[in-house]
Amino acid sequence: METRILLIDDDLLEAEKLQASLQRAGFAVLVAPPSRKALRLVKNQKPVLVILGLSGHNGEHLQFNQSLRRAVGQTPVILIPPEQASVPPADNQRVLQRPVTTRKVMHQVRRLLENDKPHSIKRGDMTLDYENQCVWRGGEKCALTPKAFKLMEMFITHPGQLLDHKEIMRLVWETGYMGDIRTLYVHVRWLRRKLEPDPGHPKYIHTVRGIGYLFDCPPTPAETSPAR
Repeated sequence: METRILLIDDDLLEAEKLQASLQRAGFAVLVAPPSRKALRLVKNQKPVLVILGLSGHNGEHLQFNQSLRRAVGQTPVILIPPEQASVPPADNQRVLQRPVTTRKVMHQVRRLLENDKPHSIKRGDMTLDYENQCVWRGGEKCALTPKAFKLMEMFITHPGQLLDHKEIMRLVWETGYMGDIRTLYVHVRWLRRKLEPDPGHPKYIHTVRGIGYLFDCPPTPAETSPAR
């Protein structure tokens, strides 16, 4: 299921830049000005996160923030208010004061959405451990670098699916540049050394030559045995 973010902004150019960054990171992004349409999108589309950018000192816009807080319920909101605006604290709202960069906003998005991730994901004898940023193979702990962990997360959440090089680079490295994908090859080779019983004959991460990779982690006997 796609991760849907609602971006509400009164500055079209700023909204377009932030939308592009969010989409490169793999999010589905809905965009609207501060309006009744935006409130309807909250109700109908049920985004996992709302970003509200207000650049002008407009009393109606600040009132809109109050309406939005009532509409979103427990859905988290990142508020970027006008400079020097006074915004009362709210449990479900995180305020980023201007000047703010796209990088800062993306960092807050990831921090908020990390809280919604499960503690672990199990596939066969592999377990992706978010708390310890590692993978367990059977009872063996395999520590990973942040990028290797993100790559392994993509594999383990798409079992049996062919993932092409471009999609992996877009979601893991947040780039569409394909002039040099050696970094991907290096990370896959490193993951195989860590996780494969025989890295020369991979059991889990299979190469589909010229296209990408396919992750295969068969269920353990306990997972396939019929319930009694």
